[in-house]
Amino acid sequence: MSYIFCEKEHDLLRKGVREFAEKEIKPIAPELDEKGEFSLELTKKMGELGLFGVFVPEEYGGQEMDYLSYVIAVEEIARVDGSQAATVAAHNSLGIGPLLQFGSEEQKEKYLPQLCTGEGLWGFGLTEPEAGSDSRASKTTAKLKDGKWSINGSKIFITNASSEITKGSCVQAVSGVDEKGRNEYSTIIVEQGTEGFDAQTMHNKLMWRASNTSELYFDNCVVPEENLLGKIGGAFGSYTHSGESGTMLFDTMLHVFKMDMVDLGPLSLKEAVLSEPDGTKACQDYGKAVGQKLS
Repeated sequence: MSYIFCEKEHDLLRKGVREFAEKEIKPIAPELDEKGEFSLELTKKMGELGLFGVFVPEEYGGQEMDYLSYVIAVEEIARVDGSQAATVAAHNSLGIGPLLQFGSEEQKEKYLPQLCTGEGLWGFGLTEPEAGSDSRASKTTAKLKDGKWSINGSKIFITNASSEITKGSCVQAVSGVDEKGRNEYSTIIVEQGTEGFDAQTMHNKLMWRASNTSELYFDNCVVPEENLLGKIGGAFGSYTHSGESGTMLFDTMLHVFKMDMVDLGPLSLKEAVLSEPDGTKACQDYGKAVGQKLS
């Protein structure tokens, strides 16, 4: 079957990814979901298939395909398992995307090749316990002194940031104030194993249980000044680009879930959230408690 807007190569890609998903992912997806287990083996196989770095130029180790190809790949993986689709979408849009769009030539050459093969994963540290994904409510700080950034704070629900093969994360932090006294946000590259940086895997999730989700902690975490991604105060550029790309892909995944009539059970999302009053009071989203917004 040929789809509107699709060329022959898109149809071939769809066929290949679908066959891979049916053969490699579908048989073990229920067990991985039940155990809440991230599969290193599947991740490496998806890398070998070329699902990472789909839109990255060949000179950096990518496939140099168009965004439609990327959407098709995620859609076909999501048909079988949302967890593996989340791994692919987050790694491409939130991990690789900012490095490709805003990284220096040195940063691209250093990080992208290993991220395009499945050898390594990368996270994007935006969401915080009290701020949610409201980028202007971030509390994590990064102070520049004597040619080094000192980072303090925490992040939560960060995809691909604590697996065995994670190489690092791009972290949004308050780096100062502008001429009007408003917070200035910058994005800093933090490699795995950096002193003062701790990435912990989260368990017992409601969905995408077989994807790697993390809490990140920064306690006087010091990295070189050249780990700045883009320019000082330019965090919203990297977040907006990666966020829009990621939103597009997660919308694709949700569309697939609706088409496949996924049964979320008798408890609605609102009822589920309001059944945990302590958690919904503590979790803030754009200045309001989640429970307050849903009640």
